[in-house]
Amino acid sequence: MAKMMMLIDPSRCTGCRGCQVACKQWNGNVATKTTFTGTYQNPPDFDGDTFTLVRFKEYPVGAFGVYWLMTNDKCRHCAEPTCVEAMPKDGYVIHESGAVVYTDKAKAVLKDVVDSCPFAIPTLNKKSGLLAKCTLCADRTAEGMEPACAKTCPTDAILWGEQETMMKYAKERIAWLKTKNGDRFKADKIKLYPDEGFGCHVRWILLDDYAKHGLVGEM
Repeated sequence: MAKMMMLIDPSRCTGCRGCQVACKQWNGNVATKTTFTGTYQNPPDFDGDTFTLVRFKEYPVGAFGVYWLMTNDKCRHCAEPTCVEAMPKDGYVIHESGAVVYTDKAKAVLKDVVDSCPFAIPTLNKKSGLLAKCTLCADRTAEGMEPACAKTCPTDAILWGEQETMMKYAKERIAWLKTKNGDRFKADKIKLYPDEGFGCHVRWILLDDYAKHGLVGEM
């Protein structure tokens, strides 16, 4: 299998959160009970049953306007994952596609694993006692299917394909977005993240500074 890549394009995201629902359905994860905290981001962060999350950020434009940055967030599936350094050798598998998947042996001190991940992704499933995160739907992709979040996204804000194809599309999309410079998109802010120098299998087309998307742990 060729190395694969997921490309996330916030400029296409409507915040429907279909990706969150599809992820929970495919993985058999339960809904997370929450209360309103003043933001449409729900649940507020990853947990043992939430592997992908749409982050909502609202910013003023001009005297009266606002714009939202809605960004799907998940594990980056690093080519050289540091999170596994604190785990037993049989606690994870790196699939041919590039997906880093925790196994049923993934037991370790959560703080040690989170501290070793620059993006603070891993969580603990309190029911099973196992570490948990996005699997990049390795079971689906091994059978030639898309990850559930990409399959369900109605606007192609989440794309899946061979790494070379996705990188080519990302560059073309970034070039096009830069021509739309205005209140919402600033040409000098639009970029691929992480850039080609960092080995991972999930990347974003950023429309603004990394932190403004609500993402954690800029490289």
